[in-house]
Amino acid sequence: MTPALGRLKSRGLQRLEAGFVDPIGMGGRLLRRAHRAHGRPWRVLLVPPYAPGSLGDEAIMMASIDYLEQRGVDRIGVVEYSANGTWSGLRPSLRPVYLPWHSRLRFLSAPHRLAAAVAEYDEVLFLGTDVLDGLYSERDTATRLALARLTARTGTPTSIVSFSLDRPTRGARAAWSRLPPSVRLRPRDPLSAARLSHWLRKPNQLSADLAFLLQPAEGCNPVRALEGWTQPRRSSGRVLVGVNLNGGAAFYSPEQGSDAVVRLYRRTLVELARMDVEFSFVLLPHDWRGHPSDNDLAVALFESLPEEIRRESLHVPGPYRAAEAKAMCGHLDLAITGRMHLAVAALGRGVPTVCVPHQERKIMGLLQHVGTGAAAVDLRMAARRGNFADQLISVIRNRRKLREEIQAELPRLKRLAELNLTP
Repeated sequence: MTPALGRLKSRGLQRLEAGFVDPIGMGGRLLRRAHRAHGRPWRVLLVPPYAPGSLGDEAIMMASIDYLEQRGVDRIGVVEYSANGTWSGLRPSLRPVYLPWHSRLRFLSAPHRLAAAVAEYDEVLFLGTDVLDGLYSERDTATRLALARLTARTGTPTSIVSFSLDRPTRGARAAWSRLPPSVRLRPRDPLSAARLSHWLRKPNQLSADLAFLLQPAEGCNPVRALEGWTQPRRSSGRVLVGVNLNGGAAFYSPEQGSDAVVRLYRRTLVELARMDVEFSFVLLPHDWRGHPSDNDLAVALFESLPEEIRRESLHVPGPYRAAEAKAMCGHLDLAITGRMHLAVAALGRGVPTVCVPHQERKIMGLLQHVGTGAAAVDLRMAARRGNFADQLISVIRNRRKLREEIQAELPRLKRLAELNLTP
């Protein structure tokens, strides 16, 4: 995008806010008052982080929709950024609100569309995830916060929920500074809550990741197939370990590259197989986008394993839904994952989890929230020292105790996750 177009977008938002948000806000408040007087049920508009594609985003979207429907919400609207691949296709009852802010000059209609749409809703929830500190894109962060500011000015209760925050960039701080205090902030981990208070001076209420509320889809074909494979192995005393290689790790660690990551995991699984414990490994991709994808690395790892280990390993190629991934995690004794939301899925089933993050900003907050049931391994440091397997062994030895500790924490985490969706 050219600087001129960026300035045009900024001026467009300012003009739209100044020119018609207040009249629409007055009308919206009157409509909501009239609807409540007639006993109309609550209506909620969800603003997802991006268009569909991420299994993590799908997990928080489906968890939110299911929970709101159980709460008796009358209408759930979903902001759509593109006509291709829509969130509203997940359920026939969802109402799409098209907001093409990534389509250059068509963006100028986005604030008008959103301001007009929110008059039909009683609450707007921005699902923040990891896109609000400017580290991916200052422009996207500023746009989301500007739209949250806009919906708040219409008088509609507005919340930004289930999000992580690293140290925000200068542009992100400027956007956060313009957010009115009426916008409720519910970060998903203690580190992000502290950063909001320290760097941005924003009051907030600690929550937990919405994906903790996702219901596992037991009985689906990929889950039944995995259960059929794991059941006889568990009966024979084997330890079932889920392994996920994050395809993005090669991008964020170019000095290693995907081949080096696969070699490191191969060496680690070979070392584990020499222990006095019998293992079976389940290779679980959690993203099929890009190259190399998680599935590309899973295929490469599976094919590189020695025959005696490969016989007791299973590659689940996918693609599958987020709820199916969570169901499959329930058939594991331990998960090793480079994807945060696969970690949330495993922890949500009470499974001890070792995170191998390529971005620590999300994972470390999750670990602080969960406690001792999860651990993190620095992949680059483990590669240099050659001690990846050593760092896994203590988790493997203590897996039963760790499972009990995670299960004890889950009710608290689910209560905190529900706060995201509580007015």
